Amino acid sequence: MGYLKVSEAGMVMILVVIFAFLFSIEFYCVGDGINDMDVIGSTKDESLTYTSNDGVEKKVKKNFASRKKEGQEEIKEEKVGATGGGVKKYPPLEKIRAPISTKPSLNPMLNLKPRSLRDAFSQPLTIGSEAEGFVPPDWKQPFKDIEADKMKRELDTGKTILEGNVKLKFGELYFRSDKFTYTEDIGEIKVEGDVLITQKDSELKANRIVYTTPPKESIVQYPQIFKPLMSEEEMEKKRLTTGRIYAEQLKIKDPIRNFYAGVLDFNLLNNTGYMEDAKGQIGPFYFHAGKLEIRGKDSFYAEDVWLTTCDRDPPHYRIKVKSLEVEGSKFKRAEYLRLQIGKVTTPLFLPLWLGEGSSLGGFDFDVGRESGIGSYINVGYQHEIGGNISLGPRIMLTEDEGVGFGGDVYWDYMDEPPSFFYRTKGEAHGLYTTEERGYIHIKHRFEPSDDLLVLTQLEHWSDSEFYKDFFYKEYRDRTEPRTFLNVTYRQPEYIITGTTSVGTHGWVNETERLPEFTFHWLEHPLTDNIYLSFDTFTGYNRREVYKYDSFRTVNVLRLTYDLKSIGPIKVTPFAETQVNWYSERVNEDESIGGLSEKVGVTLQTRLIRVFGSFLDFSAIKHIILPSLTLSYRTPSAYNIDDRYYFDPLDVVTGQARIESKIDNIFYGKDAETQEVWQIARISLYQGNDFWNEYHKSDDYELEIDIRPRIWYGMQLVAEKHIGEEVKWYELVNGYGLKTRLKDKIKDWFWDKDSLPFERNYDLIFGDYSRILGLFYFDNTFIGGKYNGRLGYMLAETEEEVFNKDILYGLGYKISDKWSVAFEHIYDLENGDLRRQTYEIRRNLHCWDIGIRWTGRERGTDINIEFSLTAFPGT
Repeated sequence: MGYLKVSEAGMVMILVVIFAFLFSIEFYCVGDGINDMDVIGSTKDESLTYTSNDGVEKKVKKNFASRKKEGQEEIKEEKVGATGGGVKKYPPLEKIRAPISTKPSLNPMLNLKPRSLRDAFSQPLTIGSEAEGFVPPDWKQPFKDIEADKMKRELDTGKTILEGNVKLKFGELYFRSDKFTYTEDIGEIKVEGDVLITQKDSELKANRIVYTTPPKESIVQYPQIFKPLMSEEEMEKKRLTTGRIYAEQLKIKDPIRNFYAGVLDFNLLNNTGYMEDAKGQIGPFYFHAGKLEIRGKDSFYAEDVWLTTCDRDPPHYRIKVKSLEVEGSKFKRAEYLRLQIGKVTTPLFLPLWLGEGSSLGGFDFDVGRESGIGSYINVGYQHEIGGNISLGPRIMLTEDEGVGFGGDVYWDYMDEPPSFFYRTKGEAHGLYTTEERGYIHIKHRFEPSDDLLVLTQLEHWSDSEFYKDFFYKEYRDRTEPRTFLNVTYRQPEYIITGTTSVGTHGWVNETERLPEFTFHWLEHPLTDNIYLSFDTFTGYNRREVYKYDSFRTVNVLRLTYDLKSIGPIKVTPFAETQVNWYSERVNEDESIGGLSEKVGVTLQTRLIRVFGSFLDFSAIKHIILPSLTLSYRTPSAYNIDDRYYFDPLDVVTGQARIESKIDNIFYGKDAETQEVWQIARISLYQGNDFWNEYHKSDDYELEIDIRPRIWYGMQLVAEKHIGEEVKWYELVNGYGLKTRLKDKIKDWFWDKDSLPFERNYDLIFGDYSRILGLFYFDNTFIGGKYNGRLGYMLAETEEEVFNKDILYGLGYKISDKWSVAFEHIYDLENGDLRRQTYEIRRNLHCWDIGIRWTGRERGTDINIEFSLTAFPGT
């Protein structure tokens, strides 16, 4: 026993490289990893100070980041699931579901990230770990406690050999093997015979490990603009860490991983290599890959792959793939993906969802009941052609609406330079039923260059209720059908667009552009402290529901003066000129147009304060962003009743107005995890007209978003618009004609079948109120049993209540096998239960079965969900 001070630092470094690679480095990464942390402002470490209650100034270790620019706060959002010091913003709970029976994670953040099949295949085939396993030691430290039956060094070859019961300690790593050989001349290390390496709760075993360093001439350094050249010591360190590793019968075991590979051969310099007979378990996944060829960063090819989340032997199910190819973190090709239950391989493909890079071929099916079509079975098949196109037929059998025939096509040539369709991507869907109802939807994207973008969409429904009847879940979150062609050219100084938008439905209340061109000269310095911007909108517009059309041009020139700050207050005067011109006026063929001027000033500041520890936060940062704007617009040069209305650009009326807004933003740093997220935001807005040539209005808005912990929070949005009544409406009230004339006007005005005003909830000459509030919680993230929502919604215009509802729901996990949930929406205005949903879920070890019943005004929906426990929704 004794201490050995190794003179060859490279020998020590090479050993560290072997262990660091095998324990932590990733061969490839095809998951949705986060490479760049999005933070607030600067990412440099900077200490913050605060004054405690006893008057002592203290430091907060973690920087919440300083402002990017005077008077400007840059707030970015980071994908859920990242760890570290980046700022996070978690989405609220969108719906109540019966809790899924899964084991609680030590890190609740991991459960927030939806799992997909791509995640499933990327994580277990990655040597790296999301949790802490082996930690490489400091390579400058010497070996300690060396033991061996035989030790010798050949001076002529520079070879060092340790044989028989070799043991040594290196930092917190303990080594044991039958033979250890280091050849200095060729930079090679061999560790053979019953190799065992341990560190805390992690261990590595192998029959043989060989590491060879590359020659010095293979390490090439390319000059970089903002990075200095590496020193000789850094170049040598890089050479020692980019060699080739070969291992046989490799086994790695740590708290979350159990990995085995029959053969491993990998070149760290170019990230290429292969594995044979790789299998094991990482996190919830159990996997096997007969052959795995690594073709570079984020690219690999695998054969004879299977995956499961079942810990039984044999597993209850496996997802099997004959071959799988991933290039640049995207699926490129997959062959013969099957679902095996027990020892039986099913004849159908596993249902897949598209949108994770290239699409994968296979069956998808959906079974259930919708109130508009009754019970239904929706089956589609996708077949991949040439790796860039996936297409196939679809059939939909319904109880009340006959049989639908259609198909789906996806294409993606964004990364195929040799193809004629290079840098294009799109999809097409269609369905037509025996009851002569259907739809078609085509989307296409073309990027000839980084500056030019072409978007095309064609969408047509047979009737306004088709999509709602057949695809109600998607209908709730989408707009009316749209058909358009848009070309956008972008430069640092300006943006040019051209849009043609046509209406193929008589019931869609949307302005058609036939076509319209826009030019936007982005704000840039004109002289010292004076900035100029210019926008123009020119084109032929038509509104079919109102039966009018006109050629229109709108031009807006704006000058802003960046006045020197007055103390902490930033003062910004501005002046704006707008010219509107129309080829026709209302009910006449004559043109109309005019000039409008607007002047104003904006005062804004920014206040920041950092507080010390509070509750479970080590520090809280409070940012206040108040602003005040005073503006005056000259009276319109024409009677606004004589011009057509296409969009808000047409509202140019004389006005004197004051507007103010204050944002209160709170960021908290968790004392235990050191993670930072936005725990609260409160925004207040107020706008009042002193004078308006047409009608005065007062507007008030409130937004609250509170998220003290990831598993519960509250959101509230409220707005109130008070408009001065139009003169003819005042006359109706003044003459007491409420019983007859006013009621008739009201019935006509708010008639749901009257197309022009069908969706006009926000009248510029009427009062309206909007409130949407929601409290939500889901403690199943942290091993709890409940999730739930409680909400309130109000939509009222001119004493007409469109919605006045309360929402309440609760999900409860009865046991590891059973869970239930319900959710109600109650109409307070009419005293009716507008929608009620109930769900019961049963866990069958690796499977989840759920039955969901929804009763709504139009009828009843019944959905049966059969999915893998690890992949909700499959």
